Amino acid sequence: MTDGCTDGQAGDMYLLTGIQASGKSTVAQALAERLPAPAVHVHGDRFRRWIVTGRAEMGPAAGPEAHRQLRLRHTLTAQAADGYADAGFSVVVQDVVLGAHLPATVAALRTRPLYVVVLAPRPEVAARRQAERDKVTSDAFTAAALDTVLRSETPRIGLWLDTSELDVAATVDAILDRTAESAVGTVGTVRVWHTEQGWGVVDSPVTPGGCWVHFSAVAGDAVPAAGDVVTLEWEAGEQDVFAFRGTRLTPQDDGPSGAYRSSLTLTFDP
Repeated sequence: MTDGCTDGQAGDMYLLTGIQASGKSTVAQALAERLPAPAVHVHGDRFRRWIVTGRAEMGPAAGPEAHRQLRLRHTLTAQAADGYADAGFSVVVQDVVLGAHLPATVAALRTRPLYVVVLAPRPEVAARRQAERDKVTSDAFTAAALDTVLRSETPRIGLWLDTSELDVAATVDAILDRTAESAVGTVGTVRVWHTEQGWGVVDSPVTPGGCWVHFSAVAGDAVPAAGDVVTLEWEAGEQDVFAFRGTRLTPQDDGPSGAYRSSLTLTFDP
């Protein structure tokens, strides 16, 4: 039960992820209770549980059908979350979304602002919590194996929060206090754009040194120009001399846009 105290703004959307026993469900529920009403907690795992026959579970030896069902689960989760947001709800989405599935899910969620929070307690802490709780998991992954996927294969998107020493209330406080770090879309300015080559550089407060952007990340096939103010979504990852790569670029005004295609095939295509 909530005490009626709320934080944030109506229409905000939060995506919480992490490995098993990282506290996703408990933290997501507590966070939703702190957001302006109406607020909803979307459990991505429910879409897996609702499969009556033919359910293919994820695990170290998961086959194509398990991966297909996992992608479907994430797609349906994003659609449900956006549907609630379109209806005026504050939304907290939580599920195990690791590796390449994280940027794919971020891209699938239309609602902005979107805040991405990765709960990342130390692996031994997560393993202890998993052993202590009563919940029986159907996932064959161990905490250590999932933690490896989290830290080695998951792009550094949003706020990564070590919750090893934090209780639920402190975790929610940190999430609400650090939205500048968890926001996946930030305002930036186009430094340069090479139309014929299909790439450019955007400067923003959270991408020091500049963010490399391929034309495929430009929403609406707009043709950016130096000095344009844009909304930038990005991930940490080296491209040429840049430490950041843009996954989505959206013009902030309703100015003219034109479809075009680069004459070159570049290596990074979000």
